[in-house]
Amino acid sequence: MFVSFRNGVVLYQYTGGNPNQPSFLSKTSGGTYYVSLLTNDKDFAASFSHNQAEYLKTFYNNVNNAWGPFNDVNTHYLYIDIDTLTAEVTYGSTLVAPMYGNSLPVAPTTDQNFFDVINSRALVWNGSSWIPKIRVFVGEVDSSIVTPYIGTVTGSYSPYTSGPIIYSGTGRGILKHDKTFLTLSEKFFIDNIAFGSSSFEQASIPVKAGNNLAANRFVKINHDSTLIYAEPSDVGVNLIFVLTEPLDIGEVTYLCVGGVIQNNTWNWNNAGLDLYVGENGVISLTDPSISNNLLPSKPPIGKTLSSTSIIVNPVMFLGNVGSTYVPPILDGGLSWQLITSNTTATAFSGYVVDISGGNVDITLPLTPSVNDEIVISVDTDINSTINVCTILPNGNNIKGQTDSVVIDINNLTIRLIWLGGTLGWALV
Repeated sequence: MFVSFRNGVVLYQYTGGNPNQPSFLSKTSGGTYYVSLLTNDKDFAASFSHNQAEYLKTFYNNVNNAWGPFNDVNTHYLYIDIDTLTAEVTYGSTLVAPMYGNSLPVAPTTDQNFFDVINSRALVWNGSSWIPKIRVFVGEVDSSIVTPYIGTVTGSYSPYTSGPIIYSGTGRGILKHDKTFLTLSEKFFIDNIAFGSSSFEQASIPVKAGNNLAANRFVKINHDSTLIYAEPSDVGVNLIFVLTEPLDIGEVTYLCVGGVIQNNTWNWNNAGLDLYVGENGVISLTDPSISNNLLPSKPPIGKTLSSTSIIVNPVMFLGNVGSTYVPPILDGGLSWQLITSNTTATAFSGYVVDISGGNVDITLPLTPSVNDEIVISVDTDINSTINVCTILPNGNNIKGQTDSVVIDINNLTIRLIWLGGTLGWALV
C-alpha cells in the first residue's frame, strides 16, 4: 500500500461518516479503566517504520482491554509495538509524551519515546541508552476521555510503500539479512516469472467474504467492500481476482490478483487456451455469451500454462490483451493504447507494451504535474526473456533515483504517480 506518511494510523473507524471523528478507541468507565481497540465498523490498520522498511499491520477484530488497567488522573500515551525479533504484536503505554525530530534530545527523560525522522526509526530512552523499537502511537487517555490519533504524530510525511509482514509457519516474522522483516511489498520473482505483478502486495489483497464462496473462481469486491463472485459483465468494468480457497461468509482471505496459479486438481487439455469469466465466477474455456446470448461478449483474461496451471493477466480489468484488442478508457480517466515501438508517455495514459518484436523504450514526461498518473503493462510471449521495456525518467527521478527502470518479465504492470521533489515518480 502506498501511504502518504510514515509511522502512523492508516485505516480506522469513525463516527457519522466524518473521518475527523475517529472512534476506534473505547474507554471503560469507573475508577480503574481500560482502553479497547475497535474494528466493529471498519478494520484498523497502522504503518510501522523500521529504518528503510515500512510495515502495514491490519486488525480485523476488536482487541478488548488492550491497554490498562489505569487508576490515576495522569495522561497515558498509548502505543502498539511489533517485536523486532519475532514481529509479535503487543500493546503498551507511557506517561511521557512522545517526541520527534531530526536529532536526538540532549537530556531525555527515562521512558522518553522519540521518532528519528532522518532514519525513520522509533527509539525509547531507558535511562542510559536509546533502544530501537517498532512502535506507533495511536492515542492518549486520562480518567475522563480517550483521544485517538489519526495519521502520523511523527512529522514524517514522506510517501512510502508499506506492506504486511510475512510470517513463517511458527508464527514468527521472517527476518532478512538487514534485520528488517520480509513483507508483501517486496519485489519477488521465481524463474523469471513475477508473482502477480511486481510485488507480493500487488498480487494479494485482504478482504472478507460476502457470501459462501467456492475455491478457484473469479471474484470481485462488492460495493460494501466484501467479496462476491465475478460475472461475465464485470470484465472491463470491475477489477477481477482469483480466489484460491473456499470461504465462509465473513471469513478473511488474501486474493490473488494475477500471475501463475497452480492447482493439482485441474486437468487442462492443452497449454495456451484462453480463459473467460463464466457465470458465478467459473473459470471457463469458452466465451459464456456463446451459450447464453443474454450475456455480453467479453475478452479472455488469462491462459492455461499446463494441465495444472494458469496465468492470469494482472491488468484484469482490461481483459486479455492481444493485437486485435484495445482496452477502453477506464474509470479514473486513463486512456489506454497498445504500443510496439518507442513512445513518449503522456499523463493519465495506460500503455500495454508488446516487446515480442523488439525492445521498447518509454520516455516519461519532461515536466509532469503533481498527481499525474501513468500505467505501463508489458505483454508478450510468456517464454520471452530476450527483449525488454525500458522506462526512461527524462531527467527526473523514479523513487528518488535517476536510473531507468527495465522490465523483462511478461505480465508485469507498474503504476507511476508524480509527487515531485526528490522522490519524483512514485511506483505504486
